[in-house]
Amino acid sequence: MFEKYEEPRFSVIKKDDAIELREYAPFLQAEVMIPEGDRENAANEGFRALAGYIFGGNEPKESMAMTVPVTQQKKQNGWTVHFVMPLSRTLQDLPKPDNANVKLLPQPSKKMIAITFSGTSSKENLSKHETLLRNYVAEKKIKTMGDPVYAFYNSPFSLPFMRRNEIMFEVTN
Repeated sequence: MFEKYEEPRFSVIKKDDAIELREYAPFLQAEVMIPEGDRENAANEGFRALAGYIFGGNEPKESMAMTVPVTQQKKQNGWTVHFVMPLSRTLQDLPKPDNANVKLLPQPSKKMIAITFSGTSSKENLSKHETLLRNYVAEKKIKTMGDPVYAFYNSPFSLPFMRRNEIMFEVTN
């Protein structure tokens, strides 16, 4: 369903069933911090703020194309929610957000280890796949940093078996 949507460029270094070691090219993202609440509420609140930005909540009221994935990551003081910016854009030519909570951030090239799975974004489904990825990382002695990044590629109205979800960690070795 989301084949037409742009996503960050990456190359697969190694693939082992549903797990991939990837090298991401630099990209830009819009980020909003949701200081409190659970993951689901943070996702909804963050999505609304970021969608507002790309659908004209900016100076000069420019609409931009939707991209994938929408990502979330737990931080000490809450949750960050991210939209990838269109790859043709630069930090200098992106419109200024009307919402002061929306930040535009460059992301450097980095290695990520990811597990891809279908289904809903329920706590149980995420926990199951995060555990599988953590076990794989430990078994292969892969060094990671930071909290997991949860990535969602489809509308919540998509049939669960057709959804693409991922959990990723940044790799340091």
